[in-house]
Amino acid sequence: MLSMYSMPDVWLGIVAGGVLGCIGLWAVLYALAKVPFSALGGKPGKQLWSVLFMIPVPFLLALAPSPASWIIALVWLAVAPSAATILYFGPKTAKWGKTIGFNAIYAVIALIVYWLVVTYV
Repeated sequence: MLSMYSMPDVWLGIVAGGVLGCIGLWAVLYALAKVPFSALGGKPGKQLWSVLFMIPVPFLLALAPSPASWIIALVWLAVAPSAATILYFGPKTAKWGKTIGFNAIYAVIALIVYWLVVTYV
């Protein structure tokens, strides 16, 4: 099961999914609240963490038959970054529901990009 991590398209999907998920979330936040690019999409640290949270996705997708595995991966990508934001990175006053909701946008975009890369590259 872990041999999937030896395939270049999986790593390309991980990186592309993380980066484009972060930029996609910024685009939504910009449309809703005029959040500047430098606050989210333009921060190398946020891009890095977006990619790091994608690393377990291939493993999670292999755990259960579809669509359950996609739901597991979606929950991971919505909840794990939210927990990291609220418990470590801040702001500590962020609301769980709103943070998970925004990270769910990142999750959907990141999973779509990952699927497109591993399917068509």
